[in-house]
Amino acid sequence: MPEPLSVLERRVLGVLVEKALTAAAPEPLTLNAIVLGANQKSNRDPLMTVEEPEVDDALERLQRAGLVFRITGGRAERWRHNLYDAWKVSKPELALVAELLLRGAQTAAEARSRASRMEPLDHETAATAIKTLADRGFVVWLMPEGRRGALLTHGFHTPDEIERLKAAHSG
Repeated sequence: MPEPLSVLERRVLGVLVEKALTAAAPEPLTLNAIVLGANQKSNRDPLMTVEEPEVDDALERLQRAGLVFRITGGRAERWRHNLYDAWKVSKPELALVAELLLRGAQTAAEARSRASRMEPLDHETAATAIKTLADRGFVVWLMPEGRRGALLTHGFHTPDEIERLKAAHSG
């Protein structure tokens, strides 16, 4: 099971991955760009309003955990995720996790469709990636997997958060 991350740490990682996978010429992000991505009102759940000091603190914690690294030089320091190395995930797997980090619980079909803006995913590729991620604890099913409308979420919640989510979606 991966170590739980704070809500803000999850959002910061999601933003770093999203921007790296969707930008025409991906570059490391400035602190300001990460704040703007975290506060974005579309494609985000929950909505957040955070400021630079909070995001800077989250980046420092993520850097200590080996999940991001700072790039110095130029006018402003920039940040890039280190998740391919830290988590040993593929591009399709990372796109799916990022989608869950940014938007919260969703069905496998929703996650596949939405993550496809970051990495093209067909049904089989997405299903294989979700199974691999679930086996490693990076994805958690909130209800039995085969059930119609079954929701999944990322595995970076605390155990209490997972239990609350399961209870809320037990229908």
